[in-house]
Amino acid sequence: RGLEANLIIFDESHYLKNSKAKRTQACVALAEHADSVLCLSGTAITNRPIELFTTLEMIRPAEYKGQFFPYAKRYCGAEQNRWGWDFTGASNIEELHEKLRDCMIRRLKKEVMAELPDKIRQFIPVVPTKGEMAEYRRVHRQWMTEYKHHKEHNTLPAGFILNMLTDLRHHAGVLKISATADWIAEYHEQSDRPLIVFFHHRDVGQGLLQLMGDDKRFNIKKWRVIDGSTPAEKRQQYVEQFQAGELDGMFCSTIAAKEGITLTAADTTVFIEREWVPGWEEQAEDRINRIGQDSDTVWATYLTAMDTIDMKFDRIVEEKREVVSAVLDGTAVDGTREG
Repeated sequence: RGLEANLIIFDESHYLKNSKAKRTQACVALAEHADSVLCLSGTAITNRPIELFTTLEMIRPAEYKGQFFPYAKRYCGAEQNRWGWDFTGASNIEELHEKLRDCMIRRLKKEVMAELPDKIRQFIPVVPTKGEMAEYRRVHRQWMTEYKHHKEHNTLPAGFILNMLTDLRHHAGVLKISATADWIAEYHEQSDRPLIVFFHHRDVGQGLLQLMGDDKRFNIKKWRVIDGSTPAEKRQQYVEQFQAGELDGMFCSTIAAKEGITLTAADTTVFIEREWVPGWEEQAEDRINRIGQDSDTVWATYLTAMDTIDMKFDRIVEEKREVVSAVLDGTAVDGTREG
């Protein structure tokens, strides 16, 4: 209360999206005693419009303070279900974008750094073997049997669908390990530049590492792993080795390596698993799309296991990406730029 600041600047303000988090509550309390508040973020919305409300409440309290429910109903596709209100959707996107233009300065990377290369996102289908699909189908049948039982007895627990999709996504990642190793081998036959492989589940990354370690096509000694357990000094050491051209590639946890490092020695990333949040994927992609990148084009490659939950994930995540772009950048939901 004794701060009496004229201006408070919150950097990486997207970390304040959860109003129940202690960090957010502390920052909101701090902002109440400042004359002006400025929020900085390259990914102001990582997933859905509801994430922006806390920021708006801080920078425009006269308009948004105490107005969570009206905002959620108007712009978050609010729906009431058996567990309460669901604010994870999006609605009136064009109107929200117009309102944001009054309080947000938004610049795309290509507008301020014209020297950055074009980024191409590509989706490569993977056809699993019968053996790989057998375990996935067994798990899928198990989940569907349980789902039908709950539906028949009206006992579907909260979070059941999310848990089912998450587990199936994990199994889809596991069955792509062999195909990913083949894709990496083909990549290195055509390019001498190092590669970044992003994964979500640790056993998927470790499974790929072990498989490649037993494969004579790879020199696994020239690969490094960055995940949540990598010490800060090792993390920096690996990045320096990568940038110096001493490595063939890097296995990276998307969550652990999506921010704070530059890996422009590579011009290609490959994702063995998708994330729920498109903003996290874009942050991970942009480890190679930074100042210092000398390629004309950078590639973000996503491997999709056919006839699995992967195909649904591709659609869901890309739809989310379109919504975020429409809110922040004014693009139409089909990806074109509006006038």
